[in-house]
Amino acid sequence: MASRDNGTPDTSPATFNGSDCTQDCSGHEAGYAWAQEHDIGDGNACDAAGEHSNSPSFAEGCHAYVNGSADPEDSGESGSNSEDSREPDDEN
Repeated sequence: MASRDNGTPDTSPATFNGSDCTQDCSGHEAGYAWAQEHDIGDGNACDAAGEHSNSPSFAEGCHAYVNGSADPEDSGESGSNSEDSREPDDEN
């Protein structure tokens, strides 16, 4: 667990691509991994998978992959901002 500057434990929730995790972001990570393994490119597939698994966090992780806006290794840390770790968009 991270500590605040004053030495007290940081008890704010962990995040995954800006979404708060209830515990350890495992649902988000599973959705991201599933989308990556199946090369999902459509957010509707994420919504259907999240509804099927009854896991909104799974769908959010899947959407993070589809949108290209998170890396599972950048998640789980309170206060982390995954957008800072993205590569600049070269398609202008």
